[in-house]
Formats: sequence, C-alpha cells, structure tokens
Amino acid sequence: MTPLDVVTNALIQQILTYDSLKTRNVIDFADVKSNPAKGSVQTADLPEIALFIASFSSNVASNSSSINVSPVWRYMISTGTYNSKVSNELMMAVLSTVASWRETIQPLLWNEIQFVRNARLISAQQGMSNADQNRNITGWASIVDVEIDLYFTKDTPLITV
Repeated sequence: MTPLDVVTNALIQQILTYDSLKTRNVIDFADVKSNPAKGSVQTADLPEIALFIASFSSNVASNSSSINVSPVWRYMISTGTYNSKVSNELMMAVLSTVASWRETIQPLLWNEIQFVRNARLISAQQGMSNADQNRNITGWASIVDVEIDLYFTKDTPLITV
C-alpha cells in the first residue's frame, strides 16, 4: 500500500456516490485478482469510468526536510450512448469530486499525517468515442485529468507491506 493507493481508493469511493455509477462500472486497475478491462461490454456495464495515474512529477529536494509529489489521476469516461446528458452528468460528477477535495481527500492520513495539500482539474476533453480504441464502446467519451499535490517529510516511509 502506498499514499497513491490511499488517494485512488478515496477518489473511487467519492465518484461512486453518484447514482448513475455502480461499483462494477468503475474499472479499478489496482484489482490484481482479475483483469478489470472487460473483453465484451454489455449494456449493464455502462457508463463506465476508469481511474489511474497518467503522469507524475516530484521535487524530491523541495527543501531539506520534505518531498513534494504531484501525480495526475486520469478519469476515462465511456458512456455507450450518444445522449450528451449522460456524459455531462459524469463530467460534473468528476468536477464535484475535485471541488470537494478539502472534505474528501485532504483529511486522508499516511503514517498518521495529512499529506494532501491541493487538488485541481488540469484538463477535460469530451468527444465521440473511437470504438476501435475503446473496446467497441461508441457514444460520448471524456478524459479528465486531475493533479493532486502530496507532501511528505523525508523520513516518512512511502510504502507499507
């Protein structure tokens, strides 16, 4: 377990508070028991959201006692419909998740210390899905990137076994 896992789990739990999503419709790439990407997609599988870390920057020498880490979590939304209301609702669900970061992810603890310092939506794109690249899912698709700043002291272990 790492602080990245803690934040990912909290983001998944927050997005699941929206009525249009079911647990089975959130692809969790941390699930090592099975491949979360489905071979064929059924109507009950949609809409779906995949969440993963797309990029990562860090200042390991921000000062003599701390480390600044800024991962970018990517939400990939596939609606399976041409009804833009579904896509818009899910985009707003992600925006609401980011907007409520002070209540949802800032209180998270790692080694009994709060480590989330800031969260911001850095880009959002929406358009028609490329079915060939999206497991034959058609309809509206969105990609939303959220950067979250994490701070640790240099003596903080960043992995637990």
